[in-house]
Amino acid sequence: MNDRYKCSHCDWIYRKQELGHNFKNLPRFYRCPNCDAPKSGFSLIAPPKSKKVVIVYQPKVADKIVEQLEKFKLNLIFGVPDNSNLPLLEAIERSQKIKAVFARSEKSAVLMAKAQSELIN
Repeated sequence: MNDRYKCSHCDWIYRKQELGHNFKNLPRFYRCPNCDAPKSGFSLIAPPKSKKVVIVYQPKVADKIVEQLEKFKLNLIFGVPDNSNLPLLEAIERSQKIKAVFARSEKSAVLMAKAQSELIN
């Protein structure tokens, strides 16, 4: 519960957590320790409104590329992971239909793709 009251004369804030007593239970002759204003000069500070954070995902170019590859019913991609194709690899990872197979070199990736193609056809 928010129990913070602000003195309207000097802006001093009474905090229950620091002083240990509920402001409403203080005697009516309580006075502001900063400016000696009466208890009636205090007003309740409203708690801050909680902000809802909504994360909206906006598709990127890599997502659109993967979407087109899915339309062509491509289910396997061979390649070499690198910083330059990282967004595309992340988009493939989010895809439920396409699986990525990684190689150490481009030559190895080409040989794996060729072998896969010959096995299927």
